This record gives sequence, C-alpha cells and structure tokens, in this order.
Amino acid sequence: MRKKIFLILFIGIGVFTVVTTSELVIFFKRERSRLIDQQVEVLASSLLASGVFESRFETVQNEVSKALGTREMVTFLSVYDRNLNLRFRNPNAQILFGTNIIEPVDKWMTSQAGDHRIRLLNLRTNGGERWIQVGMLIDQENAEWDSIAARAFIIAAVLLIGVAIASYFISRALLMPLSELAVDLRNFSRDLEERKTPEEIFSKWSQKSKDRDAYAELISSLVELRTRLVGRLKMNDATLSQMAHELKTPLAVIRAGTESLLIEVKDDDIKAHLNELLQEADRLSETITSFLNWSRFQQTEFANLEKQQILLGECVRDMAATLEHVYPERINVEVEGNFVLMANRPHVEQIIRNLLSNALKYSKNAVHVKLKGSAFSVLDTGPGIPEKVLKRLGEPFNSSASGTGLGLAWVKTLCDRNMWSISVSSSDTGTSVEVIFV
Repeated sequence: MRKKIFLILFIGIGVFTVVTTSELVIFFKRERSRLIDQQVEVLASSLLASGVFESRFETVQNEVSKALGTREMVTFLSVYDRNLNLRFRNPNAQILFGTNIIEPVDKWMTSQAGDHRIRLLNLRTNGGERWIQVGMLIDQENAEWDSIAARAFIIAAVLLIGVAIASYFISRALLMPLSELAVDLRNFSRDLEERKTPEEIFSKWSQKSKDRDAYAELISSLVELRTRLVGRLKMNDATLSQMAHELKTPLAVIRAGTESLLIEVKDDDIKAHLNELLQEADRLSETITSFLNWSRFQQTEFANLEKQQILLGECVRDMAATLEHVYPERINVEVEGNFVLMANRPHVEQIIRNLLSNALKYSKNAVHVKLKGSAFSVLDTGPGIPEKVLKRLGEPFNSSASGTGLGLAWVKTLCDRNMWSISVSSSDTGTSVEVIFV
C-alpha cells in the first residue's frame, strides 16, 4: 500500500508539474511572439503615418531615423515598387539581405538570412505603388526562450526530485500508524502464545497508547469489543450448559424407562424396537456431549494446554490399530519416518481418529492412511462431500449424510488453533483429506 500511495503521489504531482511547466513555456513563448508582431505592426504604422515614403528615396533614411528614433537599431526596412524592384533598404536590412529580393507572399512572413531569422510584415502604401517590408530580428529572442525553456525543465526536474522525497515521507507518515498497528497485532498474537492472559496484554497495550493519540481511541474500542465478546461467549456457554442439562435429563429418564421395559417385555420384536430406542438415545446424548466439548474448546485459552513430544508415526499406527478391531481388514497404513511433533497428544489422536472414523463410516472399501514426514493423509472411496458442505467445512451440523459434521468440525478447529494446514479434495469417487503437522 505504501508503494501505491508513493507512486500515485509521485506520478500525479510529477505529471502535473511537467505539463504545467510545458504549458507555461509554450504560452509565454507564443505571447512573446505576439508582442514582437505587435511591435512590428506599430513600427510599420508609424512609418506609414509619417509619410516618409512619399518623399524621394534619397531622403528616406533620414526620415526613417526621425520617425523611429532609437527603435531604428532593431528595425529592418525594405521598399519595393509594384514590380518588386528594390528601391530602398535600410543599413540593417542591407547587412542581412544585401540586394536579395524577398517576395511578399503573405502579410506576415518569417525569413531566413544566413544564421538569422527575421519576422517581416508586408504592406502596400496607400496608393498601391510600393511594397514595404518592416521586420525585427527574432533569432535572439528564440535563443533566449530556448534557454528559458531549458532552465524551466531543469527546475521541473528538481521539483520532481523534491516531489519524490515529499511523496516518500508523506506516504510513510500516512501509513505509519497502520504499520505500527500491524506490529502490535503480531506482538499481541505472540503474547497469547506465551500464555499471557488477554487482560495483561490489553493492559500493556492501553498503557502504550497513552502517549500515542492515534491509538487511544482504537485501543479503547478494542478493549470494549473484547469485553463484550467475552461476556457474550460466557453467556452462550452458560446457555449451552443449561440446554445440555435440560436435554440430558429427559434422555436419562427415557433410557431408564426403556431399560425397565426391556426387562419386562417378552416379545422379541418389541425388544428390538426398544434396543433401537436406546441406541438413538445414546447417540443423541453423545452428540450433545461432543458439541458442548467443541463449544467449550473454542473458548479455551489454548496456550495453557499441555504439550509433549509425540512420535507421529507411532501415534498413527496406534489409532489405526484401535479402529482395526471395529473395521477389520479395511485400513491400509503406510508410514514413512517417525516425525517428532510437540503438541497436545489428545488433540493429535482426535484428529487422526476422527478422519479415520469418517472415512470408514462413509466408505465400504479399504481406507488408505499415509504419513510422510509431517504430512498425514486419509483417502477413501466413498460418495464424496458435496460442494456446499465443503464451503462450510469446520461448522458443526454441516453434513449431507446421517452424521452431525462434528468430527470434521473438531478436526478443522484443532488444526486452526495449532496452525496446522488442512486440505480436502472430494469427488463422487472418494475423498482425500491431508493435514500437515507443522
């Protein structure tokens, strides 16, 4: 973002400076040319008004000198008859043009004489018997304006360098609060990992913000937000606990009554239905317990959980062996290496067990388990996971099958809290889930 702001400021102000400088140079140059033309026209009008061309040509020079005074030093004057025969030329024009005829093609002309350029005005006398050419030297003016233009662009280049420096410091000043906030947020995250409580962290951050007005309101808002969120989470936890109690009490009553009926009933069909009722009651009770545990884990201070050294290869084999008793000859295990992982062992075991259980539950064929280094993957040949379920991966009760989706919710939550990556690839021919424990 800082580079973008710098480039926007530099390019915007730079283009404005270059365009403005160019326009000013062109404007003043045109304006100077217009003033030269105006001066030439005034000189010509002055000569015509003086009537010098009505006298004999031998006396024209004296009359011109009287009419122009000091302006004669920069004036070029030629007089032709109607047949364009040169009848008179003042000393300035003689030096530049000699006896060359400059045919009056247009009213205004720019003529080249050696290395000099002359601006000429062609006029007829009142009687139409003569052509007069009045001019002024403009090459010196152009040279001066070329020098002025060069100096102007040098100044513009210096201004651009100044704009670059100013843009750098402006962009830095604008984004400094955001940069410092990013650093503080990283420190905040690191403090959480170091088992510091949110109260300690926010207390330190609030103290830090007292000397920085830009942070005062932000920190105050974050502290208030955190307080509200904690209060809301505690209220939700209390509500969930109460709800679980309210649900489990009637479930316990139902289970006790069903077990009593099983003892008294003799009919086999009725006993089969009562057993199904017991299984559903147990499944519902297990779902409630699992959801409550998942919900409470979301609010657990993760840094306070115990971590230990785990041999990942052995852990995978142990979990596969445990499930092998329930699903015999359906698990193919391939382990390369025995990666050492520092983590909470029940969390790692729950990830492996949940992924294996899901694959075995929704697939009738063999399930392939592979561990290579820190990468653990499970591949099944089941019907796959629908796209709408994949988009909400990790949410409880997000399942298109008969399950609750809590198994994957646990896996996703544990991976996120431990900062392990998880990827799921699924189609109608099977599902592959990979967790990288790093």
